[in-house]
Amino acid sequence: MHVIDAGAPDWQEQSQAVYAVLKELDAAEKPMITVMNKTDTLVGPAKFQQLFWKAGSVGISAKEGSGLESLFAAMDELLGRLNQTATLLIPYEESGRLNLLFEQAVVQSKEYKPEGIEVKALLPPAVAGQLAAFIISGKEPKD
Repeated sequence: MHVIDAGAPDWQEQSQAVYAVLKELDAAEKPMITVMNKTDTLVGPAKFQQLFWKAGSVGISAKEGSGLESLFAAMDELLGRLNQTATLLIPYEESGRLNLLFEQAVVQSKEYKPEGIEVKALLPPAVAGQLAAFIISGKEPKD
């Protein structure tokens, strides 16, 4: 999430500095939500220019609490694109791996079968990587 102070006169320069650092870190292409904060300080056409300067940007006012629903919706959409819905079959001798699922994924169902524990879950990329050997079916995340 890249939060920009929309009320700052030099917000564009500050934003470009952030992108420059992200590029240096090879992180410029990572999925990101751009959040224009302090929209309560903006008036007139400048408000719309700043709010929609980048595709996928969201305008909020933390002070007034406005725009938060849009921010949460953008977060849900982004996470939905990154996460993978999968069915895993965890052998009983590997049952300790369930902790990882319950701590870092969204477990939708769990069923005990003769060959192991079948779990349907929404997996963040890191968890999907760690448990790739146990995934028996699933939908790859959207790019």
